[in-house]
Amino acid sequence: MAGYLVFVVFMTVLSKARGEDLAAPALSVKPEIITKSGTVTLHCQTPVPVSRCLYSFNKAPFKTMPCHQTITGSELLSLVDIKFPAEINVACSYLNATASPLSEKKFISVRDPGPPTVSVHPSVITEFSSVTLYCQPPLYVSVSSCSFYTLSGLEWARSSCTRTLRGSDLLKNEQSAPAEVRVKFFYTERNEEMSPSPHSDKTIVAVKGDV
Repeated sequence: MAGYLVFVVFMTVLSKARGEDLAAPALSVKPEIITKSGTVTLHCQTPVPVSRCLYSFNKAPFKTMPCHQTITGSELLSLVDIKFPAEINVACSYLNATASPLSEKKFISVRDPGPPTVSVHPSVITEFSSVTLYCQPPLYVSVSSCSFYTLSGLEWARSSCTRTLRGSDLLKNEQSAPAEVRVKFFYTERNEEMSPSPHSDKTIVAVKGDV
């Protein structure tokens, strides 16, 4: 009996020593900010070949998953069982006889899309000169299209978030220069065609009469 206990203690110490000898993996998270429909790629880089890795999210129990995978913000929220919006910390480990030390923690932010920032250049034109409209979504958003519209009822949608128009294009049939045209912008996130972004603040383009 005493010999058996000595053997158990010896194996426990040996197993712990082996675990301490394992190198920690390196975890990469790209991008670190996403929306619910956006995707994040987790890559747990292990020093030895393994088929699966262990992930720790916000101190929740370890989850066994592929060492390289891409998941959406919604899937991540469901996986961690946390409410939106959320800041999630993640670390990974792997098994090689014993569990390796954890990687350095990384952080993933799951956010609302947010409104675009906008600019027009130049802000004063004539009916026959042009203005370029710029709709800039947040950098962490993958966009399928941008839309521009005037508060008088004209609208343009296209895949590009930059649009050049003449002053006459901004005027409705019953309008004439001089006029101040109020323009607003929004974008559609990829895979969220039925849920456009919040709309921007209005931007004014002054259309002057030709001298």
